[in-house]
Amino acid sequence: MDAVPGQKRVDLACVGFGPSGIALAAAIEECGDNRDPTGLTSRFFEARTSSAWHPNFILAGSDINHHFLRDLATPRDPRSQFTFVNYLKTNGRLYDFGRLGRAPSRQEWSDYVQWVAAQLAANVSYCDPVQQVRPRFEGDELVELSVDARSGPVSTTNLVVSVGAEPTIPTVFRSLMGDRVFHTSEYERRILGLPKTPRSIVVIGAGQSAGEAIFDLRQRFPNSSIIGIQRSSGFKLYDLSQFSNAVYCPPETDYFYGLPPSRKSTAFAETVRTNYSGLDAEICSALYQQVYEDAVARMPRITLLTRRAVSHVQASASAISLSVKDVNSDAAEVITSDAVVLATGFHVNPLPGLLQNMRSSIRMNEWGQPLVNRDYSLSLSGPSRVRIYLNGLCEHSHGIGDGQSFSMVALRAEAIVRSVLRSRDSSAERHDQSSSPELVSL
Repeated sequence: MDAVPGQKRVDLACVGFGPSGIALAAAIEECGDNRDPTGLTSRFFEARTSSAWHPNFILAGSDINHHFLRDLATPRDPRSQFTFVNYLKTNGRLYDFGRLGRAPSRQEWSDYVQWVAAQLAANVSYCDPVQQVRPRFEGDELVELSVDARSGPVSTTNLVVSVGAEPTIPTVFRSLMGDRVFHTSEYERRILGLPKTPRSIVVIGAGQSAGEAIFDLRQRFPNSSIIGIQRSSGFKLYDLSQFSNAVYCPPETDYFYGLPPSRKSTAFAETVRTNYSGLDAEICSALYQQVYEDAVARMPRITLLTRRAVSHVQASASAISLSVKDVNSDAAEVITSDAVVLATGFHVNPLPGLLQNMRSSIRMNEWGQPLVNRDYSLSLSGPSRVRIYLNGLCEHSHGIGDGQSFSMVALRAEAIVRSVLRSRDSSAERHDQSSSPELVSL
């Protein structure tokens, strides 16, 4: 099928070139016969200036929370040139890392992600946000998509959406976001703009990013007051047991996908503590020791206000005032601060905004979530030559390993590429059959 006149056509277009998009590009390179390129033409659109991984929250001493073999390629093919081990070998640190005795730092992991991205940059355009995706129909059949990016439109029959998670901003803070109220996704950039010795800084949240932000602020501003506010009774540890973390292994995806929709929310809730709303033991111990040592020195700098919720926020030129209530007793108080850090995590939009104009063509479940096939393609409501894949947006259908984790990125990318290849081969076969001359009996 020809593309719309004046538009370039590719076999596969991907919106987003973070870890999920990079893993997809690597799979395109290596999922062909005998590990050769697949022959798929592709284009990747990335709104950011680079593929840096969490560039504004790479704090000194922080490391990754998953095993380094769960990288962008190893679960798909340990012989891949895009593995973390090959990155170490290429950079002359294989033996040095082996003697390190701990997980890679976030700085090293981000460098690895960018190292892979650089090798796959030929079909990537940075600073190139996608404004919309326009469907083209022939009668009732969806036959093509136009991906309208800043650089111009591209036509395709295979769209992969890899936009990742979005920062969660509580409603009471949304009108105040900026230099003094900011999410951890902007942490480093905003922290540099604060006074050298702020009087106090509030951190909202009870997860890993909250604990790390409080500890980091205590080191950066030793004479400032750091106040942590959280709804829970106190920081809790992740569930990192070898047994519970089986939910990040491939059999769990098949199990979770096969559950009746009515059972999935309960099953998901049981796994949440393996990746959300908790601290790892290392930062928990370091933070507690810091609080304790400050108490011994009679110079407390960290105050943890637990079972509290912020009901109202008011900003003036000199301070930010937070009205806080106890979640059980409703006892109220007002906290004033020079800055507020929102360590409130991220959320996934299961149907990203760029697909909203196609909502009528996408089958939805009773909870308003898109129906997703096992190969990560959306279930469409009418006849279609087009396939739309959600890459890293399918926790609701495929389980916790499909969300904000590296565990399944390589295998998910392989599943998507092989699905596209099957669709291409099937289309070619149908074309050959339709163009063959009819056999006439004599």
